[in-house]
Amino acid sequence: MQKNIRFKIPKNALEKSAAKEVCRIAESGGKIGVACSGGADSVCALMWVAGVFSKNKKNVYVLHFNHRERAAADSDAEFVGAVAKKLGANFILGKAETPPKKITEDSLRRLRLGFVAEQSAELGLSAVVQGHNSGDVAETLVMRLMRGAGTAGMSAPRPVSHFRGAVLVRPLLRLSKTDIKNLLRDAKIEWREDETNASADFLRNRLRAEIIPAVDALCAGGFSSSALRSRAQFQEDSDFIEKVFERALAEANPNLEVSPSHLPPKVLRLPDGLARESPILRRAATKLLALNSLAAEVRAGCVDAFVSDAAESGFARASVGMGLEMFFSEGELRIESAREDSEWSTVLKSGKNRLPNGEMLRVEKISLTRARFESIKNGENDDNVRAYIDLSATGGLVDGALVARTRRPGDCYVPLGSHSSKKLKEMFNAKKIPIWKRKAAFVVCNAGNNILWSPGLPPSELFKVENSRSVIELTFENF
Repeated sequence: MQKNIRFKIPKNALEKSAAKEVCRIAESGGKIGVACSGGADSVCALMWVAGVFSKNKKNVYVLHFNHRERAAADSDAEFVGAVAKKLGANFILGKAETPPKKITEDSLRRLRLGFVAEQSAELGLSAVVQGHNSGDVAETLVMRLMRGAGTAGMSAPRPVSHFRGAVLVRPLLRLSKTDIKNLLRDAKIEWREDETNASADFLRNRLRAEIIPAVDALCAGGFSSSALRSRAQFQEDSDFIEKVFERALAEANPNLEVSPSHLPPKVLRLPDGLARESPILRRAATKLLALNSLAAEVRAGCVDAFVSDAAESGFARASVGMGLEMFFSEGELRIESAREDSEWSTVLKSGKNRLPNGEMLRVEKISLTRARFESIKNGENDDNVRAYIDLSATGGLVDGALVARTRRPGDCYVPLGSHSSKKLKEMFNAKKIPIWKRKAAFVVCNAGNNILWSPGLPPSELFKVENSRSVIELTFENF
């Protein structure tokens, strides 16, 4: 391989936006990386980049990660290093500390991308070029379809994308594997063959060897060409929704600021008109998770279920790992520390009561003024944090007369002003109490387990104040 070898790819064969970005970086004097495994695709990408940066190849950084998973891994690294040297480019080698115990496509990909992101930041690279081709687009489309991906997932691999701050550029998406190998052969450029590409252990390899050729034979003009068009259309749709989402998010969260010097937000507010739209909810949930470094902790199926519940009922709750939960209620997405759902019950005494869940409830026997008595008697006894109960209904404030406990499935009572029993869930929904408040909800009962009150809801009609000014005042201090 000669140092000054002439290698060109027809402009109309390149992905326009990606190629334009690489040329812009070269013209501005920026640094660029090329992720190079030694295979035909990445060698082709490297040779093209070297041509674009022909006047300043010292700004080209060849990034190679040795997974140590194959016998030929070390010789592949040596090959890529030699290519970089002959081109006059910089060679950056990453190496796994130990050979992987379990080899999967996803685990190897994560290691490579992690290395690329680290080097991009460390070296100050404007972008990193990858050698994905049209076959990769077709395979990814089928894989994402198998996993039930939405528009964002089906638009991968994009010509330009981002990963942990690194800009990833893919100029070869319009070229097939055959096109790439022919270009290299014509220029008498060598590459390395990875024997694991023929292994049936990897899903992508099976798709490449069995499924894609079968579909290709049934598809006029070839499946790869159709996949390219579909990917582009998915990207258009996804980008349009993203623009709508970002504009709406900015309007609903004017003080939203995310930077290395600011803590990521725990709350995202969605505009009323879009708060129940699934595409917006999905993006908001994904964004909030990403801003809080939780994206990798949550399965796609979990996000799907969360978005479905939120769109259908206006309420959703999901565990997102690291002892945290994500909630949606009243157009608001929130991440909070998870609370234990274990049941508890405690006898109440006069004065302040520290409940097992950490909340505070005050219980006092008081005598109401005549005016206050009349107002409560006439129905003014519906307060989120305070309730007045007929003292006689509890048997007085003797030991065990009042109990606070966690909610139970099917809990219900007759709320003030009503003639029929209602479930707590129904009343919470009617009063639009956020789900993160419901999770800590409890009830106050008498010795007979009759519910007298739950903070945020009206007290019981059956134990309302109407005969005596001597009452029990319940005050919840944390609602």
